[in-house]
Amino acid sequence: MKVRKRISTPEKLNEHLQATSPITWILLGVIILCLVGFFVWAMVANITYKLEGSVSVVDGVISINYDENKKEEIKPNQKIIINDIEGEITNISEDGVIIISIDDLADGNYQYVIILKEIHPIEYLIDK
Repeated sequence: MKVRKRISTPEKLNEHLQATSPITWILLGVIILCLVGFFVWAMVANITYKLEGSVSVVDGVISINYDENKKEEIKPNQKIIINDIEGEITNISEDGVIIISIDDLADGNYQYVIILKEIHPIEYLIDK
């Protein structure tokens, strides 16, 4: 209604009509900035799922204590880190014994981290 009044007379035809307000442009800029930020994050981010627990070494025999509910997620070729020493899970027996590629641990108790899965968001988005 307001627009009709502004252009109802020929003298006012030269006046400029504002189609969008500045707040609309600001909102559009914020949305574009958020999208660009999301794609930058998706390219550089790395989401890691890991399992942490304790390890005991007695006479060179390594015993890894882990939650039985996580047994299905532990697989060969996953990375294991024991006190900043990186190794790999080489095999898992039927009775749940985990064999790793780290041999030179002194007797004692340690903490371990098993990298269960790493997800790169951009690869996930591209694959789907």
